[in-house]
Amino acid sequence: MATCYRDRRGVYHLFADYMIGTTISWTAEIRHYRSGDLRNWEFIETAVPKGKGEAPDAYGAASPHVLATDERIYLFYAGRANPVGGKPDTYAPRGQQGYVAGRILLASAKTDEHGAPAEAFRKQGVVLEPGDGWDSMRLDDPCAVLDNGTVHLFFKGFDNNRDRNRVRAGYARAQLAHMDFAKHPAPILSVPGGGEMPRVFRQGGRWHLFYHHFGSGGICWRHH
Repeated sequence: MATCYRDRRGVYHLFADYMIGTTISWTAEIRHYRSGDLRNWEFIETAVPKGKGEAPDAYGAASPHVLATDERIYLFYAGRANPVGGKPDTYAPRGQQGYVAGRILLASAKTDEHGAPAEAFRKQGVVLEPGDGWDSMRLDDPCAVLDNGTVHLFFKGFDNNRDRNRVRAGYARAQLAHMDFAKHPAPILSVPGGGEMPRVFRQGGRWHLFYHHFGSGGICWRHH
C-alpha cells in the first residue's frame, strides 16, 4: 500500500510498502519517495524500518497512512510482531503457534518551513491494540483524518480471517495533542463478504468512506 501528501512547495511525498523477494506485505518496511511531477520519483530513505526482537513491528511495517500538519508529519502504519514459534500461520488465532500480532503504530517527524519532513521519522509506538471481541485477532489498514484538533482513525479488524464476513471496519479517535486513542467498541461497517482499506474524507459537511469489498458481487471499491 501507499500514501501521499503535497507540501507547500508543491512537492509530493509518497510513503509505500517495500518488499524484497515477495509480494506479501507482512514483512515489508516503509520507504519515502519524493516527486515534483507525480511521474518521476526519488528515493529518500526508509522512513519506517522493521523493529527487532520483541518489537511490535519486528516482522514487518506496512500499510502506511500519512497525516500532514504544519508542524509534524504523522505516519500511521500496521506493525506485525514476530510469529509465535518463529513460523507464520495466517490463520493462527492469538497465542497459538504461528500467530502474528497486528497493531496500529505511529511514527512522526518535524516539518521544515515548506511542510516537508525535516528529520528522520521516529517511532512513537503502538496507538491501537486488538480488543477482546470482534477485532481480537489483528488490526490493519489505518486511515487517519484530522478535523478541528481531533484525529479520527479508521482501520480493518477481525477475530477470524477464515471467514471474510468477519473482516470489518473499526473506528477510534484522539486529540492531536496527545494521540491517546479511544476505540469505538463495535465495528462501524460490516458488509457481506467483508472488506478492507477504509479511506475516509470530509467534504461539504459530509463524511465519505471508500471501502474495498470482498463480497459476492466481485472485489471492488464502494462508496459509503
